[in-house]
Amino acid sequence: MTEVLKQAGFEVKTTRYLTDATTLAGVMKPRIIVCGPGMQASGPAFERFRRADSNVPLLMLPADFQTLAACDAGMGLVQRVNELLAGSGDADVGREVAKLEGKDPV
Repeated sequence: MTEVLKQAGFEVKTTRYLTDATTLAGVMKPRIIVCGPGMQASGPAFERFRRADSNVPLLMLPADFQTLAACDAGMGLVQRVNELLAGSGDADVGREVAKLEGKDPV
């Protein structure tokens, strides 16, 4: 996923934990955040993460993302990121993407 986004011209920063993602998003000010299929969009840790910058669009990948054909998944991901950036008016402002792969440990 990271390489697909990089090849499409995005600057990608990756973290595994919500606490790290919150810090990274605060420092880097990404235009969009992609949450991997293992990410749980509920719970207090995710709410703190979401409140850190509620203006940044989140792209939550479906649980079956890793089972999709690589070519289709990659093209769909790039298309969806571009759509979200265009919809937010940031398509030409920057191509920074933060990618969150995992979840905070309990």
